[in-house]
Amino acid sequence: DLAILALVLHYIVDPRAVLSEVMRTLAPGGRVLVLDMRRHDRGVTFSKNMGHVWPGFDFEQLEAWLTDVRFSSIRFQALTPDPDASGPLLFLASARA
Repeated sequence: DLAILALVLHYIVDPRAVLSEVMRTLAPGGRVLVLDMRRHDRGVTFSKNMGHVWPGFDFEQLEAWLTDVRFSSIRFQALTPDPDASGPLLFLASARA
């Protein structure tokens, strides 16, 4: 099994609840991949203009949620930005159910 959350969590009021539901639905040993924004300082602008609830995430926060809902083998990779990109930096995280 594989669940992919691509640029989703920053729109969700309770990301931990979403991760808990992903854990519930994955088969044992399944994986979740999370692509989202790293924490940034444009939260007010992005919230107002695009409906973002969260100003991105840092590894510690995401790791705590994943661990809390019983994921293991958690990995976090900051992605190299495109030189022409103007948005926040991104990360890719993975974990095993």
